[in-house]
Amino acid sequence: MTRRRGSEPATAKTFRERVLEGGAYLVVRRALSMVLQLAGLTLVTRVVGPEAYGVFQVSLGIAGYLGAISLGNIDVYLLRERRDAPRSLFDLAFWWMLIVGLATTSVACLLVIAGQGVWNQASQFTTVAILVCAAVPLSVTRFVPQAIIERELDYRRTAFIDLASHVMYYVVAIPLAQLGYGVWALVGAHWVSVLTAAGGFFWAARYYPRWYWNWAEWREMARFGAMLSIYNWIYELRNLAPSVILLPLAGERAVGYLALAQRFLAVLSFVPAAAGRIAVPAIARIQDDAERLKRVVRESAQLQTLALGIVLAGFAALAPFVLPLLLGNRWEIPTLMLVFGLAATQLQIFVLFTIQGYAITARKHLWVPLRAVIVHILIFFGLAFASAKYLPQEYKLIGYLIANIVAHLANHAIHHYYFQRLIGRVTLGIAPVWTVAMLCALFAPAFSGWLYLPAALLLLNPYSLREIRAIMALFRRGQRPSEHSTGSV
Repeated sequence: MTRRRGSEPATAKTFRERVLEGGAYLVVRRALSMVLQLAGLTLVTRVVGPEAYGVFQVSLGIAGYLGAISLGNIDVYLLRERRDAPRSLFDLAFWWMLIVGLATTSVACLLVIAGQGVWNQASQFTTVAILVCAAVPLSVTRFVPQAIIERELDYRRTAFIDLASHVMYYVVAIPLAQLGYGVWALVGAHWVSVLTAAGGFFWAARYYPRWYWNWAEWREMARFGAMLSIYNWIYELRNLAPSVILLPLAGERAVGYLALAQRFLAVLSFVPAAAGRIAVPAIARIQDDAERLKRVVRESAQLQTLALGIVLAGFAALAPFVLPLLLGNRWEIPTLMLVFGLAATQLQIFVLFTIQGYAITARKHLWVPLRAVIVHILIFFGLAFASAKYLPQEYKLIGYLIANIVAHLANHAIHHYYFQRLIGRVTLGIAPVWTVAMLCALFAPAFSGWLYLPAALLLLNPYSLREIRAIMALFRRGQRPSEHSTGSV
């Protein structure tokens, strides 16, 4: 099942070379996937419209939460196991994820059926949600053969299979949507994508599950997964909010605009996501050096704020000219851009503080993010429900998005407070100023071109330009940001 490396020839690649090569494949795969998704997304949503797209994405959000519960970080457990881990361990993981996947999916489908009256505005929602959720057991069990492949750092095959699943999704979705199948085009494409990914990983790993069960090994596996998963299970509850709050109270059209704005945001946040992945191992190396840790927090906040802001502001500037041509007249572009702007505001603030959460977790103060996420979920669900319930129809979605921003601010405030208490006082450098500048540029196309003026003044003043040049110089010299201080406000 897995290849032993003990007798490899001297010409074999070193571990570092294999990691770098695997990382390159992941970057290329993700870049190609993002381009493909952006092109396919506009072609599909142009035809199906906001209502059908909203129903599908809400169903996908429920399936995503079920997948998070079923997976339970067991894939991480498999990846961290010793190199000579027995095949039986993978078989145990397969059957455990399959059992949990079938159980959670069955319960979710029963709840959806029982709550049909709540979604009376979305006549297709019940059937769509059941069909999308039914794919969860297959989509989570494929992580077993994927873990087998990734244990060998063979990201070439992983990249190919992931890309193939995206290609097959749009190969099915685009023609079916053009033929008038609406939301069913998306459901069919989703199943084809899941089958492609699962079949590809099982075939590539040459893995075929055999029955195996051991209660002692299962308890160890389940304990490990639960310790890592409880935070994610609580945080990912937000993915259920569109189905239990927005859809019944604001309607299909509202969730359609939210879903499309979030998909655009997911595509455009590729650069800061990569920056965040780079920051994690850096923090792990210096977690015992408080001064260096604080410097990394400051400089990472600056780097991610600048990288994300430029991409989002550039998209916002081009969107009013490009999106009408791509999406057609079924979408109201000003509404879409306002929703995108509010969703992007939350993400822009998120990258300002997220590195502090990584640092606290690296120091093993796990109760801090748990406390923060509980506060976040309580505030978000409370404010989101009140907004969707009591605001006029045209403001329900806006209130929902503002509730999300407020809840994240509370989350970040808790992380920032405990970072100061547990690690030390930290400044975020020029990053807060850049955040304001980027938000001005982000909303300029929707409200007034005059907002570009304060954005330019905040970005192009001498101090800000000096900080930008310092960051660019680090990249030109191929040095890590944590090795240099760029000052603080």
